[in-house]
Amino acid sequence: MKIKGRVVSGLGDAKGFVPKYSDLIFEAIEARVYAGTLNLELVEKVDFSLFKGIRIAGPEGLGDITVYTAKILLGNGYKVWIVKADKSTHAGNIIEILADCSLREKFNLADGSLVEIGLVNV
Repeated sequence: MKIKGRVVSGLGDAKGFVPKYSDLIFEAIEARVYAGTLNLELVEKVDFSLFKGIRIAGPEGLGDITVYTAKILLGNGYKVWIVKADKSTHAGNIIEILADCSLREKFNLADGSLVEIGLVNV
């Protein structure tokens, strides 16, 4: 399934939260991720319950997350993970994308850039 969204600025919270989850994320997906996320405002609603995600119990005092394997469809495609937090301050139409690097820098993305994500149902 392809998901389209526009890049939007976040609150910068992920830079504080991702490091707290990094070891747990590594155990689940066997990859180290950048200490931040790319936020996308979805063009259309997506029912994530139709896809198999990896549940990760949050560290003490923090909420659980679900991680979905995906590819950002830029260049030759680039492996990413959509992360959905049980506790989130984002509106329901905002998703956060994890990768091993800053996707804004790698693909020269700015607020308003249209991005397509291929969701992998593994």
